[in-house]
Amino acid sequence: MRRDLNPLCDRHLKPMRPDVVYMVVPGKGPYWAESYACKEPGCSRLYAVKHGYFTHNKSNYHPEEMRQHPCPEHAGKFLSLRQEGGVQVWTCDEEGCKGVAQPSTEPASELAAR
Repeated sequence: MRRDLNPLCDRHLKPMRPDVVYMVVPGKGPYWAESYACKEPGCSRLYAVKHGYFTHNKSNYHPEEMRQHPCPEHAGKFLSLRQEGGVQVWTCDEEGCKGVAQPSTEPASELAAR
């Protein structure tokens, strides 16, 4: 996972910090996953390339709150929300991936309300 392109929290639209999270996924068992965590107090939103955005607490994730935008170039990877030139865009974390940066079609107020 690239560390030079920190994603934005899909709720607060603020930069997230690199993190590692302990995941317990039904049918897969427990494992550690590289992720990004929201810095806002009380926010439990995370982003991971293999999961997209999700809410996580006490090693459990909540699939009903997942938000995934698949990368059309890299199977099994999800796009993250970033700020580029004053606009929120969905981009791939894969080094050298081009053409997948797309402006978010959702207004910032709707993104923050999720």
